[in-house]
Amino acid sequence: MTKPYDFSCPVARSLEVIGDRWTLLIVRELLLGRHRYSTLAQALPGIPPNLLADRLHLLENEEIVKRLGPRQGYQITEKGQELAPVLGRLALWGMQHYNEPPNALATHQACGGTVRITASCTVCGQEVDAPDLSLSPRPSTIRPTTSSAPSTLVQKNTTGTDAPLHQPTHQPTKKEKTR
Repeated sequence: MTKPYDFSCPVARSLEVIGDRWTLLIVRELLLGRHRYSTLAQALPGIPPNLLADRLHLLENEEIVKRLGPRQGYQITEKGQELAPVLGRLALWGMQHYNEPPNALATHQACGGTVRITASCTVCGQEVDAPDLSLSPRPSTIRPTTSSAPSTLVQKNTTGTDAPLHQPTHQPTKKEKTR
């Protein structure tokens, strides 16, 4: 794991786990169904064997992957599966800004349909495009959570419910303000 950041933030904590070079690519390969060490190494040309082993060990310790046993490989966990939309958005961003061709297709397991990865507002339900999304600090009462999971911080928002720090908030667009 990388050196911890000196402040509490869900993005910083996430990057401590998945922000190292190769880590998200390993998760991507596991999501694509490649489970054995040799298959992962082959799918990721240029990754040093010791680094692949270290990253798999980190992902296992963080319960993002599960080792199935000797010669059986690795399996993505439910926690790891939750990174699929993050990787999907990152892939879309890479295709938009760097003209990288797509190399995977997101599909719905239940019906086989193609999945659109979008963000929507919890208040009005409207899809929110990147230019209409803003992150802003909110006045908060910060307190550590009490759980056996790694320490996280939550804030009391204005409605009195707990919300993670730096949660994206939907800002009304000019069109919405004039309605």
